[in-house]
Amino acid sequence: MNIVAVKTITDVTPTVAIDYLLRFGFTSLQLEGANSDYGQALALGGLTNGVSNLELTAAYAGIANGGAYNSPKMYSKVVDNDGNVILDNTVSEPTQVISEQNAWLLIDCMKDVVTGAGGTSSAAKISNMTTAGKSGTTSENRDVWFVGMSPYYTAGIWVGYDNNGYKHELSSKAGETSFHKKLWAKVMSRIHEGLENKDFEKPSGIVQATICTKSGKLAVAGLCDSDGREGIVRNEYFAEGTVPTETCDHHVIVNICADTGLLATSMCPNQVPQVKLLLPAMQEGVAEAVTQDTAYGISANLQAATCTVHSGGVYVPSEYELSGSGAAGTAAPAQDQGGAAAQESNEPAPIP
Repeated sequence: MNIVAVKTITDVTPTVAIDYLLRFGFTSLQLEGANSDYGQALALGGLTNGVSNLELTAAYAGIANGGAYNSPKMYSKVVDNDGNVILDNTVSEPTQVISEQNAWLLIDCMKDVVTGAGGTSSAAKISNMTTAGKSGTTSENRDVWFVGMSPYYTAGIWVGYDNNGYKHELSSKAGETSFHKKLWAKVMSRIHEGLENKDFEKPSGIVQATICTKSGKLAVAGLCDSDGREGIVRNEYFAEGTVPTETCDHHVIVNICADTGLLATSMCPNQVPQVKLLLPAMQEGVAEAVTQDTAYGISANLQAATCTVHSGGVYVPSEYELSGSGAAGTAAPAQDQGGAAAQESNEPAPIP
């Protein structure tokens, strides 16, 4: 996920990212000088001065509030003995930082962090209440964070040493890197006592589409769903107008030589049609990487992926290569269905 975050900030530019942070109320950003926070490390929390728990929690509260940010307050009003209001701090003027649709999509992603299969913050789950959130850890476990939200409240917690320098790291073996989530859950459970469980309200403008998780494009029926693994085709939520328009070009149907498991040529006597994932070709001299996709794919370096056993060791182009086919986009895409995930889009123009 760190790689995705860095690639994203590279695409949108750190300038746009800083604009959003400023609109979400962060005041500790270093905007000038040699230690400026305008850089890719920003995507991973690499800030010169860091941020306060108060400002971080307030920003998350803005997401939970449909993308509308309110400055945090330490009091609502002050009254005298006669009930006269001396100071009134109840009026709020929220700033719409991101769209309601994108706020909801972010929350939907963060639900999986707490309640999804393999979520990293399941310890923060509170019973009988919809919860979403995000954890964070700095280098060498010197700081651990969790900011979570329900449809009612948002809360953030930080654990670390006042002096988090050398030899002040938290110990994962002693549970020091996880107990903050349990503490968050206990506090929020008390706060939510007696409150009815409800979900975050989904705004209009949210649509669904069936996506191939390997290409990020519209899934192709009969190809992507025939990969041989579960979870390759998934239903996703999108902001209206941002659904991918291209169909998957990673899954292809090819004839495989039953004897070698490689692309069949006209000389292979036993051929079996199979759906394969087209793997990227490595640079010359670089060995093919072994990944979780290897057993289900063929290399885009077609010469290396083609059987030569039945041609006496001589390379003969496969029918797949000769036809110039392989793009799954010629097949009909799967129709929109239900789903659960998110993609950002249609953001308001950043403040210059």
